[in-house]
Amino acid sequence: MIHSLEIDKSTTPKGLKKLARRYAMTGGYELKLSPELSLKDVERLAQAFLEELTSYSEFRGSARFKASNPYRVLLLILGRGDLSPALAKEIASKLGKEEG
Repeated sequence: MIHSLEIDKSTTPKGLKKLARRYAMTGGYELKLSPELSLKDVERLAQAFLEELTSYSEFRGSARFKASNPYRVLLLILGRGDLSPALAKEIASKLGKEEG
C-alpha cells in the first residue's frame, strides 16, 4: 500500500525521515503539501528543508539526491505560485534547477 505523507506546518525533516522510513517498508509513500499551509509556514518549511538538503550536497545531481525527502519537499514548495522570487531562486539553485 502506498501511503500519503502530508507536509503540514508541524513537519520537521527529522520527523518526516522517521515516518518515511516506516512507510517505505510497507509499500512506499508519496509526499504532498497541506493545502492549509500559509505562505509563512511554507517559508519556514523551505528554510528547514534547505538546511537538511546540505547533508546531501556530496550527492548533488545523483538519483540519491533527487530521491531525498528534502529535495522532494523543496520541489513541492517550488511548485507553489506564491513564493517570493528570492526564495524561489534560492530553492531552484539548491535543487540544480535553472528557473524557479
